[in-house]
Amino acid sequence: MKNNYDTNLYKNGYYTGLFGKWHKLEIGDEIQEAFHEQKVYYGKHWEERDGQQRHVTDLNRDDSIEFLDKWNDRRRQEQHKTHNKNQQPFFLTVSFFATHARDGGGKGWEFYQPHNNTRTRMYPDGSKDIPLPKTATEQHFKQLPPFLANYGNEGRMRWRNRYEPKDYQKNIKDMYAMATEVDDAVGTIIQHIKNLQVYNNTVLIFTTDNGNMHGEHGLAEKWYPFEESIRVPLVIQDPRMPTHRHGTTSDAWTLNVDLAPTILGAANIEPASFMQGRDISDLYLLQPEEEDRVGVDIEAEILQKKGKHHKQQQQQGKNESSTSTSTSSTSVLSNIEMKKKVHWRTDWFYEFNLGQNSNASDHPWPNYIDASFALITDHWKYVIWPQHDGYEQLFHRSMDPYEEWDLLNKLLRNQTRPSSSSSSNNTSDSDGDNSVMNIQTTEKIYQQMKIRFAILKQEAQGGNLI
Repeated sequence: MKNNYDTNLYKNGYYTGLFGKWHKLEIGDEIQEAFHEQKVYYGKHWEERDGQQRHVTDLNRDDSIEFLDKWNDRRRQEQHKTHNKNQQPFFLTVSFFATHARDGGGKGWEFYQPHNNTRTRMYPDGSKDIPLPKTATEQHFKQLPPFLANYGNEGRMRWRNRYEPKDYQKNIKDMYAMATEVDDAVGTIIQHIKNLQVYNNTVLIFTTDNGNMHGEHGLAEKWYPFEESIRVPLVIQDPRMPTHRHGTTSDAWTLNVDLAPTILGAANIEPASFMQGRDISDLYLLQPEEEDRVGVDIEAEILQKKGKHHKQQQQQGKNESSTSTSTSSTSVLSNIEMKKKVHWRTDWFYEFNLGQNSNASDHPWPNYIDASFALITDHWKYVIWPQHDGYEQLFHRSMDPYEEWDLLNKLLRNQTRPSSSSSSNNTSDSDGDNSVMNIQTTEKIYQQMKIRFAILKQEAQGGNLI
């Protein structure tokens, strides 16, 4: 972690804290090098603290508030000594374990464990059932590639334990109750930031590390290139954001690798050269007239506006009697070299590969949790399973959002071209022509996706900016 974003913030004067799940069994030096304060755990719903069993969501909330109070005390002491309002900023990471399932166990195992009162308040006895996902059927499971449509697949085994119809209602309601508890905890932390009078100078980012299958395609968990698994929430509140952007959404592709340069950029720290992501703030700091000027050289204007905002924030700190010390977002965006023309990615490379080899030949879990690659665009998704002779799939995302129809294997490789003698009426001839045209068009898209996939895979695995 010597040059990661949290270590960089630590080295650049931020008061840093990490509370919640840490995806390692042991805490090493990397934690001490990045965080002044930390209380982490590997993965559980309850923890004993001061002789009492406490829910970890509550502990994450309370530990975060304690951290903020410590930072505030340090800041006030420093202000008293130096009479300088612009003191050490903070960076806080809250890594909730919820809504993660507790690993282990089989049927009857308490995978999701909210507070009992939350569960009963939200879903009292007799409450309506939550509808099953559209693709949570045996038919959809059997339509998966043969190496997935088997009962030794870990995703299928976890589905049996959690999401078979008779278990689905309890587990999904428990999970939603846990999500509500996280929402309440986040709200409490944000309110505390407001109480410290730094809310208007704080960047807030809410996201998750992965999506999840909750019975879709007859599977559970997060290791698959399906939409439910690869899509994650991302909410950003940034005091630099123009008013007309507040409450808006964007269709632009943002990736988890974008978070580090975005956070560092907000702190005016240049990202490390190995970081492949992009600063997300470029998507919302552009003004409407700039968005219309596609390809215009406007990087100087963007940097100028970001710098102007930073100066305004500094001046505000000098003039106001209330505190104006910021969190990790106090200053201008990073000085990362910007392209001559402002563009954003229009496609991206997905990879689930725990091996070191670029072709996933050493991925450890074939037929259990399979490696997979994908190229995703606005309308198409090309998938390849490298451990199964390069098994390929092709989905039309905009026309088939639930990924029920694998065009590559159902249309191109099992195609039945209508014969001209099958019918004598014009309608049939027209339908036949359309079918042939659809096959030809899909074949062209398939070949284009393969070429683009190879290029983007090489770029991404080669460490280039993506």
